[in-house]
Amino acid sequence: MRNVKLGKMKTRARILQKTLELINSNGPTALRIEDLSISLKLSPGNITYYFPKKGDILEGVADLCRKEILAITEGVDWTNMTMDSYFKYYQKITKTQWAYRGSLLYSMAQINPTKRGRKADQQGLEYYYSKFNEVYAEMRKSGLINEVSSDELLRLRDQNFLVMTTWMIQYIPYEAKSKDRATFNYYSYIGVKCYEPYLTEEGTRQLKSIAEKYGHRPF
Repeated sequence: MRNVKLGKMKTRARILQKTLELINSNGPTALRIEDLSISLKLSPGNITYYFPKKGDILEGVADLCRKEILAITEGVDWTNMTMDSYFKYYQKITKTQWAYRGSLLYSMAQINPTKRGRKADQQGLEYYYSKFNEVYAEMRKSGLINEVSSDELLRLRDQNFLVMTTWMIQYIPYEAKSKDRATFNYYSYIGVKCYEPYLTEEGTRQLKSIAEKYGHRPF
């Protein structure tokens, strides 16, 4: 959807696309129905026909983000894993997160999310936890990681989750420096580096190769 021209899209999709553009540039709190109306040359009533409240539009964009990340994750064959294949997965995730940065900021900033938002967040966490366990099991099969105690695994999971969901907050002030590709690579490396204390000798060797290329902070 992100690469489709607005003129060829249906009204609902056009509203979501323009919303994403605006919240990426100005932040989710600055979004106004009036701005969407002017940008899209639609009446406010036409917009509220599809999305009665501003929060409904933001939830609609959040749904698109979730679906895109899910499609990436489900498209990965986790068998015969290498640290490089895991790193490449994170590259795709970080690029997608940046493309939806305004929406992710909205999701992270909600103190009292809507019932729909809470349900989506809970489902997202449950999915992430199950996928994390699946990836860990495949890393063990591939000889990349040593056996990790249940308590350590929980800490590793939470550390990995925090890195991959909050990296944008640190980077956004530097966005004007136009080092997006290097930054995506760096944070993809940080996401994989979480596993470093538990890697086997082979896993460590593979991670070192990634670090040599992408382990330098670009800003």
